[in-house]
Amino acid sequence: YEGQLKTLHSTVLKMGALCESQFSNSIIALVKKDEELVDKVIGKDERIDELEKKIDDQVVNLITLRQPMAIDLRETVSAMRIAAELERIGDLAKNIAKRVKHVKVDLNNGNFSLIKSASDLVQGNLKKTLDSYSKNDEKLALSVWSSDKEVDVIINKLLEDLLNHMKNEKKNIESLTHLLFIAKNIERIGDHSTNICEYLIKYNLEKEGFKVYCSETGEDALKVIKEKIPDIVILDWMLPDTSGIDVCRHIKIDKKLKNIPVLILTAKGEPDDKIKGLEVGADDYVTKPFNNKELLLRVKSLIKRSKPSLLDETATFKDLKIDRITKKVFRDNKEVKLGPIEYKLLDFFIKSPQRVYSREQLLNNVWGENINVESRTVDVHIRRLRKAINLDNKVDLIRTVRSSGYSLDV
Repeated sequence: YEGQLKTLHSTVLKMGALCESQFSNSIIALVKKDEELVDKVIGKDERIDELEKKIDDQVVNLITLRQPMAIDLRETVSAMRIAAELERIGDLAKNIAKRVKHVKVDLNNGNFSLIKSASDLVQGNLKKTLDSYSKNDEKLALSVWSSDKEVDVIINKLLEDLLNHMKNEKKNIESLTHLLFIAKNIERIGDHSTNICEYLIKYNLEKEGFKVYCSETGEDALKVIKEKIPDIVILDWMLPDTSGIDVCRHIKIDKKLKNIPVLILTAKGEPDDKIKGLEVGADDYVTKPFNNKELLLRVKSLIKRSKPSLLDETATFKDLKIDRITKKVFRDNKEVKLGPIEYKLLDFFIKSPQRVYSREQLLNNVWGENINVESRTVDVHIRRLRKAINLDNKVDLIRTVRSSGYSLDV
């Protein structure tokens, strides 16, 4: 199984290297007006599609034949999502190449220097993105995520300049229109690089046992927060539709949400900015870039303060005890051997004893959402858990509630 995971990882990196090369060559072709290079970029696009299909096939094979555990399954599904983002980057590089022959203005003219600045920054971010995936380096991923706003600033200035040129240079309107679309393609490549980094950050949080929901806008975030009632909210200060401060303010005035701890992330490091965040009710504040250990420590500290039982090193129910540090389970002081899924099921149950969970809820919380696993798989693992903890004629602590689900109860 480990060998197949490495092969999948290697295929994603091969696809990423090709996409990086395609984007770089499309910009070189644009600046040098190299039509031969344009044809090469367009011709190689099929290879990117082939690699995406190969990755999809590898993922399907891994899931159907190996039935990986939750964390390995997330890694596998993340690879498929990253491949989809890379395929779009490949398409955008091809689109840039196709427009090259329509651009007649001299890009070495200082008036168009922002094209090169934007493409250099996005190419650098794409390289960092692929390196962060290769090395599982979350610090690199966070640096790309942090610089996304810088890309937006340059692109917006570039678009503004191009529109001004279009007003003043009617004879070059066709070239400038194509440059406008090229600028948008460069921006979208930057967005897809950021998306990949977000998958990596999400994956690393999930590796620590957190269930993570992501939103791109403040409006969507508030909908998800109201629906899921999470244990903590991590907010970026700068959002596409509003500010993280406004989202925090909405959370803190809502009676059902106000006790959820809010951690704000921002590139702003001035004391006045920190005061603004804390004044609207933010519980903590982290300045980008930051390292993963710092983020995890802050997250765990806030959750422990608001819901101490979630992060306790041990948890008990009747004569059953879980040691979360050693990952060991004891019944009447005698160690019980559990498989990884059975351990996660028990750890989930023990957080809310006597609460009944449906199969779907257990799948979502133990296996993860959007995972292609039959609901009856839950029954198999419940049987294994029950058999393991109810040895020696002990009282059955797993209650089956007909047509509803299961609970940890007597």
